[in-house]
Amino acid sequence: MVLRERPPNFDKIFAAFPGAGSPGVIFAYGGFIFAPGDVAVPPEIVAHERVHLERQGYEQDAWWDRYIADPQFRLDEEIVAHRAEYREFARRHGNPTRRTIALQEIAAKLAAPLYGGLISVADARQEILKGAKER
Repeated sequence: MVLRERPPNFDKIFAAFPGAGSPGVIFAYGGFIFAPGDVAVPPEIVAHERVHLERQGYEQDAWWDRYIADPQFRLDEEIVAHRAEYREFARRHGNPTRRTIALQEIAAKLAAPLYGGLISVADARQEILKGAKER
């Protein structure tokens, strides 16, 4: 399920999001998680990428085209994926302090320039928590 290479549409992704070429950036495409290089993929990131894979279905190219072109779609997709990421982290770690730190890190990632800086960290935290118990 995890391939240590770039996804087939990497050039298109990189043209829209130059930060996608940075070490540690992981992609979902065509039923696979792409983790270029020797990047560890922890369970919470697998949960995040599985959300993208499920939502792509068999239309991964159309999904990616919309993801690249439509900032609101991209934000909506990342919110549900980041919620799943946090939910998986919280399931595995009962320590409230670790959860708080993870929530802040995940919210900061959601608000990062990689996705277009579409949301503030504070709003990202609220969005992640809003759906953290849903499933």
